[in-house]
Amino acid sequence: MPFINKTSILVENSINKGLTLFELGKNIVSTNIDSDLNNIDSRILFNGEYSFIDIWLDIDDKDNIYGILNDKKGKLQNLIITSDNVDLNTIIKYDYKNFFIKFAYIKKLNSENHIFYYSIDKKYP
Repeated sequence: MPFINKTSILVENSINKGLTLFELGKNIVSTNIDSDLNNIDSRILFNGEYSFIDIWLDIDDKDNIYGILNDKKGKLQNLIITSDNVDLNTIIKYDYKNFFIKFAYIKKLNSENHIFYYSIDKKYP
């Protein structure tokens, strides 16, 4: 019996009552869903194997989707996701040959980003 390594994150938009479903697995796929639960569109945001320990997504008080992504190549990247674009900005660079970064979390409070993550030394996990 195979193990399915797939996770989904559902973000609800309060203004137009829409939903955005992010499916994590072989790629990160974003699907917009209207208030009648019909798929509006679907697109691949990132290629590569990702799971819930690599990405965190949230929505701010203006219904903008934002988050943090560990690219597993030495960068934690700030995400801003709109209907037609994904903006990536490097927040932190780290030594990926010697360390793992897991469970990155970002939260906007009072117009400032607060970031938490676990850094694990590969020699002494």
